[in-house]
Amino acid sequence: MICLEEETFSSDKRLKLFDPAETWKRTVMEPGEYSLREIMVPIFKNGECVYETPPVMEIRDYCLKEQDTLWEETRRMANPHQIYVDLSQKLYDTKMRLLDEMSRTHLNLDMEGTVG
Repeated sequence: MICLEEETFSSDKRLKLFDPAETWKRTVMEPGEYSLREIMVPIFKNGECVYETPPVMEIRDYCLKEQDTLWEETRRMANPHQIYVDLSQKLYDTKMRLLDEMSRTHLNLDMEGTVG
């Protein structure tokens, strides 16, 4: 699941997920069935580089470890299954609001030239 930076979740609580494309598809994960981790790492702070690139072999090991977390169906080269990413409710609401705003702006621009 991807969430906004200010959102916090706890791995000792139930996690409710839904499919952002088909929002009626919902599931609940119990504590212990999932793990949480920060994936955004700061690279620059105040114009200074604060990130130290790990050695290449460490990056390789990390990638291999992450591949093992994927289902075989998504890893196969022929007809792989899609990997779905859930959004937090707040991020989903933000996305839909922005899409709605853009759509309304686009429609208003289109409607200016029409005769009604």
